Amino acid sequence: MFFVIAGTVLAALGAGAIYLLHEKLGFAGAAMAGLRTAGVAALLLLVVNPARLVRSGDAAPTVLLDASLSMGASGGRWQEALDTARSRAGQSGVIWRFGSRVEELRQEAPADGRTLLREALVAARGRGGPVVVVTDGEIEDAGLLDRSLLEGVEVILLPRNRLPDAALVEVALPERVGTSDSVKLDLALEFYGPLPSDTGRIEVLLGERRLATRRIAIPEGGGLIRRSLVLGPGTLPPGTQLIGVSVGVPGDSEPRNNVRRKFLTVTAEPAIAVVASPAGWESRFFVRELRQMVEAPIRAFAEIQADRWVDMLTQEHVLTSEVRRVLDAASLVVSFGRASRLVGSGRAHWRWLDPSAEASAFSGEWYVSENVPSSPLAGRLAGLRWDSVPPLTGLVALAPEGAAWVALSARLGRRGAERGVLVGRDSPGSRTLVTAAGGLWRWAFRGGASREAYRTTVAAGIDWLLGAAAVSGASRLAATSAVEQGNPVVFEWRGPAVPDSFAVEFSGDSTGRAVLHFDVGGTATLQLPPGVYRWRALASAGFPGDSGRVVVEEYSSEFRHRPITLVPQSGSGVSLSQLRHLRERLWMFAVVVLVLAAEWVWRYRSGLP
Repeated sequence: MFFVIAGTVLAALGAGAIYLLHEKLGFAGAAMAGLRTAGVAALLLLVVNPARLVRSGDAAPTVLLDASLSMGASGGRWQEALDTARSRAGQSGVIWRFGSRVEELRQEAPADGRTLLREALVAARGRGGPVVVVTDGEIEDAGLLDRSLLEGVEVILLPRNRLPDAALVEVALPERVGTSDSVKLDLALEFYGPLPSDTGRIEVLLGERRLATRRIAIPEGGGLIRRSLVLGPGTLPPGTQLIGVSVGVPGDSEPRNNVRRKFLTVTAEPAIAVVASPAGWESRFFVRELRQMVEAPIRAFAEIQADRWVDMLTQEHVLTSEVRRVLDAASLVVSFGRASRLVGSGRAHWRWLDPSAEASAFSGEWYVSENVPSSPLAGRLAGLRWDSVPPLTGLVALAPEGAAWVALSARLGRRGAERGVLVGRDSPGSRTLVTAAGGLWRWAFRGGASREAYRTTVAAGIDWLLGAAAVSGASRLAATSAVEQGNPVVFEWRGPAVPDSFAVEFSGDSTGRAVLHFDVGGTATLQLPPGVYRWRALASAGFPGDSGRVVVEEYSSEFRHRPITLVPQSGSGVSLSQLRHLRERLWMFAVVVLVLAAEWVWRYRSGLP
């Protein structure tokens, strides 16, 4: 407001100097100076656009009803909350359910997997009128609620009855293992209340088949404990398996949080083995992209010290003998840096050189040539936008001999002679590729067209090395494999151009068809009830018919006993205030026009210019 006051004072001084001192108009001058001052003051107020709180009169009440799954859990008071909401809304009010989303009450059962209140409060205050919140108090975003949002809001708290409960809150297991691998399951269990027994039982199931059983001791007074189970090699048959893990405790009041289900893919010996010495960005990004692109089993190892290896997928230590065994069994080996010493002859091999460790390397920025040479990979690489990829950070000089060919080349600073970046050779009984440059990982890191160029190069190279399509067209649509009840299945578009929408159909515990609407980041969501489903993208309009499986668990973190983060309050009992800005009052614009127009007319009649 200082800006308005200062501007008004300056306008008054200026107008007074003009009309009283310079023009010497007396009373008429003072009146015209007053009109100009009033007009400028009103105009400055519109520029600043101040706001004030006003009462919204007799607006209908808005009742926000907590519709998260915790309201319907064991000990929950959903029916009482529903009756309370209807009573507070009366005949003229509205009831909005909140949780993961905000919507008008239609489905009379709690179903949301989260409890978020802030968005609902903002929307309700925008309507004006009294606001009432009916909840069990277990609000997830309570820390984000400003005092102004809760001011005048009536909060009715209906906390859950605290009944004894045992919950399997976390199950961690690898997504993919080999038939000769053991499977480690890391479990987190939570106990609440006075359970009648001091022991429980954990079971691991594959369908109706019991794979493992273990008895556990329940801590006195409850609490969180962590346990591990290991399934030996050969326990699971090859293929994608749905593993179920359950905890059983006598006297448990909420059975829906006792079972967790996850998908696990069991494969034969790896078709592709990646070995890096030392580990670096190049190998990390290669493995990350490769896992998203191929259906074939993958193993990846990195040497962190001399003869000390870790599994790049599980971060566990691995013996050198195990690394050699996997390399000998793999159909294709991809080596980075010094790791090529472990790769025998007579197999498909993709060798990535490290320019920083090669005496014949050239440093500088090397730009990939848009002229793709003739090679077995040219059909896949020719249509890519090579001018959009970042420059390479170094290049090792290679001299292709005999039947060797160059698939990609680059020039230093876009000048000079071209040198090979990707060189291949087809020998009797084996195929080899050599990447002679560094910095390709930056293509994947940048995303967009650069990432598409990286993925296409990797896919083309692996397809040629294996002599078959190991890369399944680099699936462009992927989805989460397991979600909790009440949360949506998230689909991710990994192609170069995000579509607006297209249809998927799903089958399993229920069947149907839905249209996915993608945001600018390439994600879309689909809400499904608990069950096991197979989804398939309808191959239309040039999109691939990608498919996958997803399990929507009965479990929800909303079933756990969580702290109450919202306290009851009585509210103001009247309609809440709303912010009304000055520009919302059209008469203020009329005041500016009329006052300045009156000054101009008076000046005109006084013979002033």
